[in-house]
Amino acid sequence: MEKLIDRLIRNIVYLYLIILPWLVMPHKAYYTEDEKLLFSSYTEGVYDIFLYWKMLFTIAVSVILLILIVVSIIKYNYRIFDFTRLSDRILLVCGITYIVCTVMSYVCANYRHLALTGGVNSFEGTIVLLSYAVLFLAGRYVVQKCDYHHIEYITLFNAVVLLVLSIVEVNYKSIAELVLRHTVETDYYGMLCLTFYNSSYCAGFIIILLPICLYYYSVSKKLIRSIVWCGLSVTTLLCGFLTRSSAAFYILIFEVVMYIVTMAAAFFRNIKNVSNKTNKDILNDNKIIAARPVGILAGVIILLLVDFCIGGSIFNSAKSASVNETTAIHNSDYYKVNNIELNGSEVCITGDTNKLICGIDNSAIYFKDEEENLIAVKSQKDKLLFPEPYPMIEAYVTNDILCLNLGYKGELRFLMYNNTFYPALSDSSVVKDISAKTNISTAPLDSLFTGRGYIWRNTLPIIKNTFIFGHGAGTFEMYFKQFDFVGLLNSQGNVDLIIDKPHSLYLQIACNQGVLCSLAVIVLLLIIIIKRVCTIYKKLTPNVHNEFIDHKKIFAGISGALLIVAFMIFELITDSNITVNPLFIVILGMIGADLVGTCYIQI
Repeated sequence: MEKLIDRLIRNIVYLYLIILPWLVMPHKAYYTEDEKLLFSSYTEGVYDIFLYWKMLFTIAVSVILLILIVVSIIKYNYRIFDFTRLSDRILLVCGITYIVCTVMSYVCANYRHLALTGGVNSFEGTIVLLSYAVLFLAGRYVVQKCDYHHIEYITLFNAVVLLVLSIVEVNYKSIAELVLRHTVETDYYGMLCLTFYNSSYCAGFIIILLPICLYYYSVSKKLIRSIVWCGLSVTTLLCGFLTRSSAAFYILIFEVVMYIVTMAAAFFRNIKNVSNKTNKDILNDNKIIAARPVGILAGVIILLLVDFCIGGSIFNSAKSASVNETTAIHNSDYYKVNNIELNGSEVCITGDTNKLICGIDNSAIYFKDEEENLIAVKSQKDKLLFPEPYPMIEAYVTNDILCLNLGYKGELRFLMYNNTFYPALSDSSVVKDISAKTNISTAPLDSLFTGRGYIWRNTLPIIKNTFIFGHGAGTFEMYFKQFDFVGLLNSQGNVDLIIDKPHSLYLQIACNQGVLCSLAVIVLLLIIIIKRVCTIYKKLTPNVHNEFIDHKKIFAGISGALLIVAFMIFELITDSNITVNPLFIVILGMIGADLVGTCYIQI
């Protein structure tokens, strides 16, 4: 019976790692009453294919795994943690802190329904966050009690599917359009998204996958196996470039560079630690190690040459990601907005050097400069064109709404009613308050990391009230200062959006579950990294027989540590999400189950 439970847990975890990334199914998601306070009353919800079913699948799997693990603990005396080890005691404290803070944040939440299930743009509520703790335990269980070597086949499957779907999306249609069978409006045109909701989440999946592919390539000694893993490592890297994520671009380069450094260190360590330089095993080992980076480099060059011959989509994507071309928020010539004031029949827009006053008088629209002089606008094909010094501005009126194109990605809109201007969104819904807490001129870092600086600046005041417990999972959007037109224009290029995430995992946890919970997560990650580094150091130390080191174990340790470090860096500017983070948590549990002398391939 015990072996049956072990097999069940192992197979469920394996199926989860295979199914979750690629699970897509249409679902009409409706806004909660809390969310309707932010979104237009004309909009009931959204069509989702990426998140909802992943949420249900994660919860269902976690419930089954929890039952099986509890049975194993009670009936067969399974110990998840070894309390004789300091690291395990710290991990347990961090885990308990995470669970308590998550539950209590829900109990204390003002928006409980939203906190339970999460918003329609995340579906990462309290139930899902608690499921993550179960997935972590399941990952440990697989390594501690099961045969986990099938991870190679799971990685192979995911890498091949990634490649196939990437080819389809680049050369034919996006996965969303194939599933829904109609054109889909998206902000991620030209970026690889696949089944991960957006390009950043897809990039996160690739950041996790690449170190594992490189590991299996490093330990492959058969020619065919080496060629397969070399090819998949290269294609996985290039798929990361196709996401056009600047952060992912540099993190993937970091992973490859660290891989090459590791190869070089292993090569020279073999020479240094072994007195018998003529040993055949040592010589063959070093030949294989030396050939690995060359194989990766050759593969990248070959694919880039082929790509160049057929149009250069990969090269152009990599170039775009490296300089962040895809995130331009305005034209080269634009009217920078520093302040917007509404005064009944007039809207005063303050720029860097002058002002633009929009007014209405008995349904007639007029424009004035800062000296109250009328501006002579010209009408051309239903558009109003402005003279110097406002040549970058265009305006038009539709359905009693004045639309101003100032050179940003999005437009400013004002509803005209009873000789009064009201700020509006693209669906004609009226916004009550567009004021900013901090003037844009005092926030020069707002555009940092593609507008994340603005979000982070306005997130910090929220954290002041969430040191112990947070506001509840998925409730960030209810506490963030929304519809700050000036701040949104200068950081995002568009006022027509809701900031529902802080775009940083650690800030997200701090707001939703509490600063204490965020610190617990960081400590947990650092402890696992430290364990890996210590294990690697011990294995690099020469033994009494002066034998050459077991590189399979060393590479496993380094790949695991590199995976965690890379994803931790990526999560500095990326949210937790149901498409990728559960996969990382399962793998984290596997890497963290570092039993002395037994587990070195737990990735």
